[in-house]
Amino acid sequence: MGPAEATITWIDRIELGSAHLSQARAAATSFPPISQLPPASQPLVHLGGPRLMRLAPVLDLRSRRLGLRGAPARPLASPSEGVSVTPEIVSLAIEPFAARWPIAALDVRVEGSARSARVILDAGFAVLRLTLPALERLWLPLERAAWMARDAVPITLGGVGGGAQEELLVQIGELALGPLVYRRPWVVIALGDSDGQQGEGLLGAGALLPFARVGLDLAGGRLELEPGSEMTRAADGRWFVPAPGALLGLGLQEGEGGPGDAALPLVNLILRGSPAEKAGIGIGARLLAIDGQPSSSIPFRELCRRLWPSEDTTLTLTLRGPGAGEERTVRFP
Repeated sequence: MGPAEATITWIDRIELGSAHLSQARAAATSFPPISQLPPASQPLVHLGGPRLMRLAPVLDLRSRRLGLRGAPARPLASPSEGVSVTPEIVSLAIEPFAARWPIAALDVRVEGSARSARVILDAGFAVLRLTLPALERLWLPLERAAWMARDAVPITLGGVGGGAQEELLVQIGELALGPLVYRRPWVVIALGDSDGQQGEGLLGAGALLPFARVGLDLAGGRLELEPGSEMTRAADGRWFVPAPGALLGLGLQEGEGGPGDAALPLVNLILRGSPAEKAGIGIGARLLAIDGQPSSSIPFRELCRRLWPSEDTTLTLTLRGPGAGEERTVRFP
């Protein structure tokens, strides 16, 4: 995808609440967008690295707080943390991907196969990205036509050096991480990535969002997960994560405020072959309402979430434009 350049510098002190990082190395560069966030919500700073990981962070998705336990890390369910003891913590074994990478790797299985592939944690992807080595390990198709026959949606990614590559977004039967089973998740198939420099695949932040709390303990080799309220547990001990919803292939940009349509959400992305493209929705259209409720009365984050409707429900969008086009209503499916 072309070369990328970054300026490396040293920062004397970084304050994270009561935790301080001294003499931390920082890089200034253009990071790729985090795909599960709308454009207006992309972060300005990415915080990571081995020093932060050694503090054994805990992401509490219920209270939207980041906790740092320090080393050695206490178990996530420990009462000394000032929270109620939760016996249903799922602990997955992880390993450092390589000595130079402050990230962790774990095994995944797909579509009921007994074969597994090694993937690394990477917040920049929605759920899972599989490369050619992973597809071979999992006995999955290696040809684009086979994935297109499964209703895959093509995505074109712009390269840092001006190049571009195509990846495929497709819904598979299931994804398993130890006792965790994701029902019909959306995954990215990267047929053009065959060198395996990033492991056999990437596990994104979208795979962690269904959980109430997430703890990372590299020293202990554990990824600690507290099941969320929408998850269910089977008699054999497996936890099931519900399907994320139907993909419309439509991206929104938050309104800019002011009078008229400028304050309404703007359609800024339509994926090729998606239901939104087939419905004739164009980039530049303004979203007036969703299921009859004015979009101006819905928080933008909630609006983006509702664009992934459950597969057994319908969704009605009211739009205007692009340009000075007339108002129209589109119903999915």
